[in-house]
Amino acid sequence: MPTKGSCASCLHFDVDKIVKSKESLKPSWLSKHDYTRHFIDEHPLTLKTPKTFNVEMKMEVGRRFAGRRLLYWAANEKKSRSPIIEDARTAYGRFENSGVAKVSSTGNVVLRFDCPQLYKAKHNDKSKSTTFFRHVHFVVDKDGEWDRQIYTKVVICKYRFNTFIDELKSGTTVIINALPAEYFAKDHVPNSYNLFHKTIAKMSVKELHDWFGEVIKIHYPKLASHLKSKKLEMYEIPIVTYCAHEKCNASELALKELMKKGFVNINEYGGGIMEYRKMIPVD
Repeated sequence: MPTKGSCASCLHFDVDKIVKSKESLKPSWLSKHDYTRHFIDEHPLTLKTPKTFNVEMKMEVGRRFAGRRLLYWAANEKKSRSPIIEDARTAYGRFENSGVAKVSSTGNVVLRFDCPQLYKAKHNDKSKSTTFFRHVHFVVDKDGEWDRQIYTKVVICKYRFNTFIDELKSGTTVIINALPAEYFAKDHVPNSYNLFHKTIAKMSVKELHDWFGEVIKIHYPKLASHLKSKKLEMYEIPIVTYCAHEKCNASELALKELMKKGFVNINEYGGGIMEYRKMIPVD
């Protein structure tokens, strides 16, 4: 499991569950001026959905929050194609990627926002910058104001076909087919590489770093250059997983195993080889 939490102030990491943040773990970029707390304190309880969004996250927060309002925010979507990761202050901007939703009577809520970019943060001025998982933060209203407890949920973005093709052509995103080798041999997206999700689960962090290192050295010169110059670390490399079709869960299992091994920059192409071949038939 990763030694870092889901975010800089998170108590621990969990790819599926909501985790709490702790005030004492607040990162250094918030030490002189707490931009996050200012955003929360100044934000009204009025329901608000962003004008544009490409992530719709259904989340179970529990019946104890039923009927209450929930303020959520995430880092802004990255506009450049560069794999180099920004600092937290730059990534959050003015907290535009945010909204207010209402929790249902059954304790469920739907959050709508843009796929957040990764960012680097330090626990203190002397510590090394760490890149954390994509995530969304939220607070819940209590007695007419926002409660101080911050919660966090890891975000996995599911790419549509056109976005996937952009990633495929970028030369800076490693495309992983998460199916068994015999299925990969029958057909796969060109310039993608086979790493079965059950194999990932059995591999050590070092073995995975070595495997990706070899693939990058041969097939991804741009990434290799960034790694050599230390502008990127291996755990930060962009990865997209896919499998057979939208009902196949091998790609989701693969990305979760990679996240458990510390890789932070992973998204999924849900349409899989079936949609790819529908859009781009074999010649």
